Amino acid sequence: MGAPENLTVANLTSSSFDLEWAIPQSQVGCDYVIYVDSRYWFGIGSYGATTVYDGGRTRHSVTNVTSCTACNVSVSFRAGVNSQMDVSTIVYTLPEGSKVFDNTTVRDETSSAVIVAWSTLQNDECIGAYHVCWGRSTAAEECRNSTERSSFLITGLRSSTQYQVTVSALLRDGAVFDNFTVLASTKSGAAALRHGSLVSIATVTMCLLSLSI
Repeated sequence: MGAPENLTVANLTSSSFDLEWAIPQSQVGCDYVIYVDSRYWFGIGSYGATTVYDGGRTRHSVTNVTSCTACNVSVSFRAGVNSQMDVSTIVYTLPEGSKVFDNTTVRDETSSAVIVAWSTLQNDECIGAYHVCWGRSTAAEECRNSTERSSFLITGLRSSTQYQVTVSALLRDGAVFDNFTVLASTKSGAAALRHGSLVSIATVTMCLLSLSI
């Protein structure tokens, strides 16, 4: 006797998805149950409304789930009163609507670094990473993936330079769902250089005076 095989997810939305799996020949006609985060369970088999396709595949629709969240899914065959054989996966529902980002800002600028910050309109559990690209023109010069959920520190920048920064929200499968672009300007490094030059000149002068004395 075997567990369900080749569990796949189809028709994924922000609040629903379809589960489809293959039925081993030894389990044809057996009852099975579906668990979703232990909050939902469906008595299936000859008692529920599912669609059985040719080739021994079965599909069931899961609805009324939370957007942009991780659903722990388990499909089980009942092999006896106290035993089950199951197959499990994690399904990430899509964000609701078409936008993820809100309140995007640039802060803590220095002569060589800036911080790009953002908040999200909703839970972002379905976002696998944030892809950050920056450059001195519309063409990106560098890109990084970040798992930081609300900000990203960019370093190694030129002073007194404007950069275009684009942050993209990547779904768990790597697809871009939403993005935003901001302009960030580093501060001038001239004042610091002038100050350093003056300190150097003063130090040399004091040394020369000491030697002459």
